[in-house]
Amino acid sequence: MPYGFQIRTNQGLTDVANINVGRYVAESSQTASSGSITVNAFDDSNGLGHITIITNDNKIPPRISWNNSTKVLSWDRPTYSTLITSGMYSSNFKFVFWRFD
Repeated sequence: MPYGFQIRTNQGLTDVANINVGRYVAESSQTASSGSITVNAFDDSNGLGHITIITNDNKIPPRISWNNSTKVLSWDRPTYSTLITSGMYSSNFKFVFWRFD
């Protein structure tokens, strides 16, 4: 592992020496507590796609689910317990889509 650098992908941690190109694909700003968007330009078939969630209000990001067949990203606010209320979840966030080839 050169220099000890790894990135987290949906396949686990991947050594940066094994990744040739990282590129920005798309981004989408959202304010809805749940919903879905289609991102046709994003593909995770090689297992090295990454979706970053940036909250603009420093609250808990939404739970996400990506379907590579339909190219649809869905999100919602999960209910874990009475300790986390719906007001603790972000209502101002951005999804950023990356692909590493």
